[in-house]
Amino acid sequence: MIQRLRQENRTVFLATHNLNEAERLCDRVAVLAKGSVLALGTTRELAAELDQGHRLRVEVDASMQAQAAALIRTLQNVNYVEEESEPNGEERGNGFLSVHGAGREVAPLIAAELVQAGIPVYRLEPEEASLEDVYFALEHG
Repeated sequence: MIQRLRQENRTVFLATHNLNEAERLCDRVAVLAKGSVLALGTTRELAAELDQGHRLRVEVDASMQAQAAALIRTLQNVNYVEEESEPNGEERGNGFLSVHGAGREVAPLIAAELVQAGIPVYRLEPEEASLEDVYFALEHG
């Protein structure tokens, strides 16, 4: 229903704690805390204001995922590192890391540090910040 109303150029106010839902359905968001507006704008605008413009997705050997995450956490310009698993990831031997707050300029440094530590890098892919990244930066900033 909300998507249909958007197509009709109608304004809808949606209050939700589900950040994925808000990002998918809303053109603009307001982040509230204790009755005050912390931030207002599109996800991209908020990410730029908070210097959370990018996230890197890194694929390494699953047996070295924890070691890679620990190494990346020591680097500057990284807010936090999340270890992820993909369906059937263990069968393929792939480990995935989501590096939050790291822009494209940090990608070569991450790759070099991992390779120097003997951790093979299979893929390193920049992604735009999500509303979750913005929220995390506001909450911990």
